[in-house]
Amino acid sequence: MVGKKVEQEKGSWKHGWMKDSCSCHRHDSGFAGRLLFIIGVWIALDQLGLLQSVSFWVKVLIVVGFTLIRF
Repeated sequence: MVGKKVEQEKGSWKHGWMKDSCSCHRHDSGFAGRLLFIIGVWIALDQLGLLQSVSFWVKVLIVVGFTLIRF
């Protein structure tokens, strides 16, 4: 019952002008944020010594792979 009530009222509180003026719904891909995050993780793991035996190129492939992932 609650789900049906919410579904009926879902459109009543969203107005067309709110969708256009709201800055929280930007359509950027988040590439830069993911890149900074994975580089930070890479630096942290490297400082802990967990990536010493991993080749530089494998590290680069990991960074590129995680950066290109979109959820």
